[in-house]
Amino acid sequence: MKVYPAPNLNIKNNPILVTDSNLSELRRGTNQATFQMRYHQKPISKVLYDITTFFNLNALILDLEDRKISYNFTNCNLQECLEELHNTGRIRMHYGTDFAIFSRSESAVPLLGDKISKVNEKFLLKNQPRFDMSLYRADLHLVLEKIIDKGGLPLALSNQLTSRISLHLKAVIPFEALFYIMQYYKLTFIDHKHVKTIVPQLKTVR
Repeated sequence: MKVYPAPNLNIKNNPILVTDSNLSELRRGTNQATFQMRYHQKPISKVLYDITTFFNLNALILDLEDRKISYNFTNCNLQECLEELHNTGRIRMHYGTDFAIFSRSESAVPLLGDKISKVNEKFLLKNQPRFDMSLYRADLHLVLEKIIDKGGLPLALSNQLTSRISLHLKAVIPFEALFYIMQYYKLTFIDHKHVKTIVPQLKTVR
């Protein structure tokens, strides 16, 4: 059995500042409204999902279902809302090519670099279709299954993938979304019955 670790892609761990120029590249609409909502002990994933869907911001929201917050947003624009949430010290944010990535403040979700290793290069299709998906507190296995299907990627999934994930994505490349998720949830590839299969690290397929 061959094991293929999650890719080493010139990883940088410093979070990127929330700036208007960053956010404008990730939005898929023209919603210029302001956001107003009061939350009492709600999952941060729910707060972020509400904000990203309201402003139509492409985002992966990783492992924030069990972290709760109380906060009152009063007529803030997108940048202001995210800055207020970031200033609570409860989340970390940085950017992929077409989407923002939110995770726990103590996490170290890596950024994908410019070079892709030869092992993973075979999965990168030059003309991958873009895909849309918007789900709150979804089953990780289901989300990965949809990403693999949309991207036409020759991959299978272990039944050991039991985490939850929230996301709001429009016109995103499946391969990039897949690899950010794999990096955060510590997933890897193995050869199983001549098929590349995504599994949790240090575990085998049932």
